[in-house]
Amino acid sequence: QFLLRCLQSEVSRAEASLLQAAASFPLYGRAHCITAVLQHLNTSLSQTEQWKFLVSELIAVCYRMSDVVSPVVQSSSPEGLIPMDNDSTSAGLQKILQEIQPRDTNDFFTSARELEGYRVTAQMVLVCCWRTMKEVAMLLGQLCQSLPLHYTNDNVCTHTGLITEQQVEGVGLYFRQQLLQSRHRGAFELAYVGFVRLTDMSGSEALQQLPARWLSEVLEEVKSSDPSSKLCATRRSAGIPFYIQALLSSEPKSSSCSLLKMTMRELIALAMPSADKTTDTSTVPQVHALNILRALYRDTRLGENIVPFVSEGMQAAVLGFTSPVWAVRNSSTLLFSTLITRIFGVKKGKDEHSKKNMTGREFFTRFPALYPFLLNQLEEAAATVEDSGQVKLHPSLFLLLLVLSRLYPSPMDGSSSPLGLAPFMPFIMCGHSAVYRTREMAARALVPFVLVTQIPSTVQTLLQELPLEPGPKLQQNRIHGTLLQRQKTLSVLTASELVTSCNSSATFGPGSTQYLLSLARVGLSAGVEFPELWDSPRLRTKLLDHLLQCPQYEVRELAVEGLLRKLEDEEEEERKRRPEWLDETTQSNLTSLALHETHPQCLAKVLQVLCVLSSSDELPWKDGARVLSLEEVLLHLLTLAQNSAHVELHCAALTLASQLGIRLVNSDPQWGALVCSCCSEERPAEVKLAAARVLVKCTSTLLTSPRLPLLSTTVSLWRSLFVLLQDEDQEVRDSASDFIFNVPARLLSTDDDFLFEKGDLNLWAEPIQWVKLLHRHLGSLILTFKDTQEPGSAGLDQVNQIHTLAQSKALSSQQALDSLPALPQFCCTIEHARLTLRQQRA
Repeated sequence: QFLLRCLQSEVSRAEASLLQAAASFPLYGRAHCITAVLQHLNTSLSQTEQWKFLVSELIAVCYRMSDVVSPVVQSSSPEGLIPMDNDSTSAGLQKILQEIQPRDTNDFFTSARELEGYRVTAQMVLVCCWRTMKEVAMLLGQLCQSLPLHYTNDNVCTHTGLITEQQVEGVGLYFRQQLLQSRHRGAFELAYVGFVRLTDMSGSEALQQLPARWLSEVLEEVKSSDPSSKLCATRRSAGIPFYIQALLSSEPKSSSCSLLKMTMRELIALAMPSADKTTDTSTVPQVHALNILRALYRDTRLGENIVPFVSEGMQAAVLGFTSPVWAVRNSSTLLFSTLITRIFGVKKGKDEHSKKNMTGREFFTRFPALYPFLLNQLEEAAATVEDSGQVKLHPSLFLLLLVLSRLYPSPMDGSSSPLGLAPFMPFIMCGHSAVYRTREMAARALVPFVLVTQIPSTVQTLLQELPLEPGPKLQQNRIHGTLLQRQKTLSVLTASELVTSCNSSATFGPGSTQYLLSLARVGLSAGVEFPELWDSPRLRTKLLDHLLQCPQYEVRELAVEGLLRKLEDEEEEERKRRPEWLDETTQSNLTSLALHETHPQCLAKVLQVLCVLSSSDELPWKDGARVLSLEEVLLHLLTLAQNSAHVELHCAALTLASQLGIRLVNSDPQWGALVCSCCSEERPAEVKLAAARVLVKCTSTLLTSPRLPLLSTTVSLWRSLFVLLQDEDQEVRDSASDFIFNVPARLLSTDDDFLFEKGDLNLWAEPIQWVKLLHRHLGSLILTFKDTQEPGSAGLDQVNQIHTLAQSKALSSQQALDSLPALPQFCCTIEHARLTLRQQRA
């Protein structure tokens, strides 16, 4: 009761001024304490009437707290809002503005100042509001979950408890309002947690009927598309999917799932496009339905009960992608991505085709409704791209091919089946779209539809489509699309110009580069991704060598990209083992390319491959028969990084040079200077990210090493790291902050920080905080350094010189400060602040 009275007092003050509440007495602390007490409450209580009165007061104060903070969390842009609507708050803000104006009268110094009580920002208001909303949700959910229910059946008191059916229903309506109207994701996610606790209740018949009634009401509101509706049509429908998820999850698993079936039928009907859905107002229900379906398909608690609706959901997603309205296309794309994950599972690598765990036969057996749908859509899409080379891309063609490319052939494809895959082949084999990505996807999608016994005839059909000689009416897209569909024709590959004459200076006609690239993709697919397709490692190595030495830089770049992709997709343990394709010849070809490649993009990819390989093993660098020392390689890489204007090449050379430089730090500190030069503000974000990764990697071996092998380099690298921690780019700051994981515990200490707080000196010059932090860490390192160095060593002399210089600067600053006249702090001049700052830095 004491906590409740304090909370009620704070709510009354917050109702007068939310700004004062955010600054001085936020509401969420006491609400959190009350929830914690309820969690350890014994429900077999005496003094029932007093407890009922207390519960009523708790629910009432929760509603009042919510009313205070709702204008912020339900705002269309809550992240930067300071409420200024009521008169008392506006008057208070005006008083603050008056206080900070320059004054000539003495009352500025004698009258009480209120500024300290209003040290509040929009972030503090938002944090106060959504934390309060969180504690309201937790408290109401705890009341419904932990207190015994007082209810009646057939007008007879069946169970005596502390919380009534009417109160529970009121709490449910409160959660409905928060979930359907809040815009701040943190607010409606937390309301969802409390609402789930409420829906888990069991007891009276009246309560058991509430979920069905609430579901019908919200679905009607979604369907009506009333302009006065407060439902959020942006932010992926905000809390609406959460509300429906909670209601459906309350349905017993052993039941017939009637609520789920009813809801899915309603939503899929809304999500399907129709002729009358052409205006903005009529598409809002469709967008809501697509967003809600996406949430339900992602909900693991629904389990296998959602699988019967996957086919219809896939149809809604594919058809929605053809809508002229951007919001519908966007929501359809998100739904399609969720369904792909639901059907095929989560991919393990960066390659979007890496997860193939279902045959075509199994796919259409599980989802038979998709067989005629995909076939009709593919037929329509193929008809759209039957043109003379112009771009006429069917909107959903890429999605169709993406689904089909996820399948793989079945060993039972030769048997008869009503869901035969043969009807799909003519439409997929017409892979001559003017869009490159579509041709590539068509080639991938063809594989699962070719029966094992039909591979020779299919290859022969594709080869017959190729022209016998150049001509003016040839379509390069058709030739390229056909070449992409020869994934199994390795005999054609080994007899092609890629192997027989790629090293010659022979010139080719138009389209020769595209032709070689198609052959190269087949070779990479077989030789690197699926090496078991080759009869011998010697044949595989021979082809890879031809690719890396091809005169066309496009082929070389494609080959190196394939190697890099393969390395990045491998797990950490696999990287430590030498890849099958990396023999001595391939390794020599890569290091030779790193020394002589002239195309910057291709050279960048080569260096990236060597970075990955060098991280797990030390590679010997060869230029033909000559073996290079690490010093020679480092000098070459430093020259590349300093002279290249190509950002990707610069980053790759910097990273690889740093890997070698850390090993040679005692003999060559040039790489450290290069890293520091890459941290300046005007550098591109990609370069600063590469520098941040280098600094994080060398933290444990160099920056925090007790030996401090190069003191000046260490100090420069620390300074560069702190520059990156203050960079404007969020990704750069996040990447640089990872250094903390490599810092020994002895160098870390806790700071007393407050939310959005600034120290007094920070108001003058914020970098002083970084100087203090650097001094604390380096002070510990230098003490260790002095203990490990012999007297008279060069490193120790350097430390003493720096220390003497710092003492001299500190003394001169203090003398200058002492010469100034004594004044109160608020009257100190700029000169006084400047000298104080200089002394602190010294």
